[in-house]
Amino acid sequence: TATFQYTGNGATTVTAATYTNLTLSPTITANTVYTGGGAIGVTGNMTMNPDAGSAYSLTFDLGGDLTGPPTITIGRQNSATVNLSTTVSNHGITAASFAINAGGTLTGNASAITSNGAVTIASSGMLSSTSGTLDIKGDYTNSGTFTHNNGTVTVSGSSQQTLGGTMTNGSAFKSLTITNASGSDPDTSPSVIFSASATATTFTTTTASVK
Repeated sequence: TATFQYTGNGATTVTAATYTNLTLSPTITANTVYTGGGAIGVTGNMTMNPDAGSAYSLTFDLGGDLTGPPTITIGRQNSATVNLSTTVSNHGITAASFAINAGGTLTGNASAITSNGAVTIASSGMLSSTSGTLDIKGDYTNSGTFTHNNGTVTVSGSSQQTLGGTMTNGSAFKSLTITNASGSDPDTSPSVIFSASATATTFTTTTASVK
């Protein structure tokens, strides 16, 4: 399976194209910005894992919608940090799943963002969510930092989903909406399971099968 890899140590344009797998893995010696050349499709894995001996950052500013949908992993090697940003142009993302690892950030601005699978925020990872809607169709686990930015998180899978990790205080939701109606009973067959405490300013559910 083909993987297209970008390794430029400096400003780089990521070509607007459809990739099977896409990797952004430069060794950077200064803060670096990659810019999307337009809409990008990735049908397999999209991995961002720059390397740096000091605290330098790689930012990938999308230049159009990101679809495919890719399995997105945002992380780092050594002292680098990395940010996937939809930019103020609010390009949309439709992903198979998100894994935001240590040193990684997803910045949603006001974009429409959909994860067809899990959203996992590891320790020292950050999801600066959209002020629009983040639609999650898989499990949600936060061991890092989630910032709601006054946006809505919709839990809309077609099979049972589990929400876990830190979902209070600084990682609380602004608006949490549950539309998953896959379950039949909140005790024996819930649509959504909360495995930890959660706080939301506004909570809406269209199904009674939530545990």
